[in-house]
Amino acid sequence: MVEIADIVDRKSAEAWLEAHVADVGEDLGKQHCVYLASRAAARTSPSDWAFCIDSRQTFKMSELMHLRALITSCVVGNFPSSEINDAAFTPNFIKSPPGHASVYAAAFYVLLAARTYTDEALIGFTVDAISAGPPIVKTYEDFSRDVLLLEESGWKQFSPIWPSESPIAQIWADLKHAIRTDPSRPENWSFWIAWYDRLLEGKDIYAQDLHDILITLTDEDWDKGPAHINPKFDSVLALYQADRTPNAEIIDINPETHKFRATLVPLIPIENSEIRQKMLDAADTFNDEGGPNGPYAALVSEVDLLRKVALDETSAPVRLYDTCKRVKDRTLGKQDEGACPDKDVLVEDFVTQLEEAKSDVCLADARVRKKAESRAKDGMTLPDSAVAKELVEQMEPVAAESEGALEVELLEDANILADSNASVETRKDALYRIGSRIPRMISAARAATDEPAKLAVNIGKICAPGGGLYVLFKLLPSLF
Repeated sequence: MVEIADIVDRKSAEAWLEAHVADVGEDLGKQHCVYLASRAAARTSPSDWAFCIDSRQTFKMSELMHLRALITSCVVGNFPSSEINDAAFTPNFIKSPPGHASVYAAAFYVLLAARTYTDEALIGFTVDAISAGPPIVKTYEDFSRDVLLLEESGWKQFSPIWPSESPIAQIWADLKHAIRTDPSRPENWSFWIAWYDRLLEGKDIYAQDLHDILITLTDEDWDKGPAHINPKFDSVLALYQADRTPNAEIIDINPETHKFRATLVPLIPIENSEIRQKMLDAADTFNDEGGPNGPYAALVSEVDLLRKVALDETSAPVRLYDTCKRVKDRTLGKQDEGACPDKDVLVEDFVTQLEEAKSDVCLADARVRKKAESRAKDGMTLPDSAVAKELVEQMEPVAAESEGALEVELLEDANILADSNASVETRKDALYRIGSRIPRMISAARAATDEPAKLAVNIGKICAPGGGLYVLFKLLPSLF
């Protein structure tokens, strides 16, 4: 068998894949191949995306064609289903793309690999996808890194798609700036930027949520352009934004007043030893279930990591928090992709215990809360005066549909952002509070099942396109 260190070209990549599929079996081998191919397709996206914009062709269509191919291949690689395969192979999707299109070709090979029924075709399409990148990318070094991670983890996991330094990094930084500042692009592209950033950072892209949106979109939808397509992903963008802005609040709708309210989750006295014990209890969830040969074998590395950190009496609260979050994210990713039983009582119990332990750390240690917040603040950009003014204007009707401290603080924070005399740190604190609350308000409104007249009229009005909450939601991601 070809060793990972010996993968240097197409022939050696094919040889490794052939041996790997034979070792793990056809079904799992196919999922691994499609996953590896999808990472290769995503890795060089910025170069093609920039070309779509710079070319003198109908760039909006070619740009969406590129993004449609890439996001579909990423979802297929992380949440395979017959529905997403069928949604991909439509007349517009499979026609030849205009101009330079290595990523489109790679993404197309991913989808072909997902549909093939022979090992030879599967491996051929997988290596086609891996090899489709431009010369600037170290194709087989990146592929070797992916397969090493795959072997070490026992299954795919969330991890950055680039190494620490990538020749594409500056292209992506310039592209993001151009997308956000080009006055000829009135559509909001925040979702696409946030989605690709999460791929780069190795974070959960919520593949199942994306899957459920993509299978509803037709060629006719994509033909209508970005103004029609981009808002279709707002619900996932809200999840991304909430993930980036952890806070100590629960925001819901008061069933009596039909207004938004925020409830503070107070600090409570919990010892580190109690949290570590909860982590150990979670690690024992799969005891007597077959070990490395049982149905939960894919979670062995996650359980080992959890137990190792929990047994270390020197583990600081932030380490406990990060470990619980990492293990939870990896577990959900593996469950979504079929590596462990779906809708399984033990897996659900494991994830619940991890979430409880993670919440306990935040509840017990203000430093963890602060650190989680500071991680998000580091990347924030304060709005210019025009955007700050619009934030104030749009905040007024949103605050009017809120109550208590939430109503007061939403207006206060909007005005702080618009105050050029306030310190940078004060303004960033205000921006963080707004950025953590708006997506949670959107989620609360969408989750409301009881819709009395006042709720339907008032909340519905500010959540509708053009409404204050909707406008705020569109403004904020570009500042984070």
